[in-house]
Amino acid sequence: MAPTPSYLTRDFIFDDAGGFEANITVYADNGCAIPAVSYDFAGDVVWHDANPAVEGAWSQDYLLNKQLELTVLASPIADQLNQLPDGACGQGAFVVGEPRDILGQPCALLRFVEGSAFVADHDFLYVREDTPNMLFMGGKHVDGTGFYYPENRPTVGLQQPMIRVI
Repeated sequence: MAPTPSYLTRDFIFDDAGGFEANITVYADNGCAIPAVSYDFAGDVVWHDANPAVEGAWSQDYLLNKQLELTVLASPIADQLNQLPDGACGQGAFVVGEPRDILGQPCALLRFVEGSAFVADHDFLYVREDTPNMLFMGGKHVDGTGFYYPENRPTVGLQQPMIRVI
């Protein structure tokens, strides 16, 4: 079966203290007009060695250790998630537009397991010298897995770049 495309927007803010804040909103359509679910997260960035994906790329970890919220933005998504057993992704029913704090909690939707104090996404970043306002991140899994682990950190492929807005 061929992978299905994902349509999303990403907003990242990196601070001078080595932290970040981010939002990823997933849409139901390719024009990004029908929002389905939104993730707000924040934490620390840990830098590692150069990444072999492309010269000038650096491996890093996003530690989601300060904020992780999930907001369902469409009734069909809430209806589907409400079929999960209670506790599969936080507690209680999902309500459209209501943020759910899932930091340190299991969440089947994101493949987080019981006992995770926080989550880390092991990725890489690349900024081309000729386009310094474009930030590239490593390509993501085509199977829908959202987070990398050290053993499957990308070594090839880039996502579409994010453009710096000042």
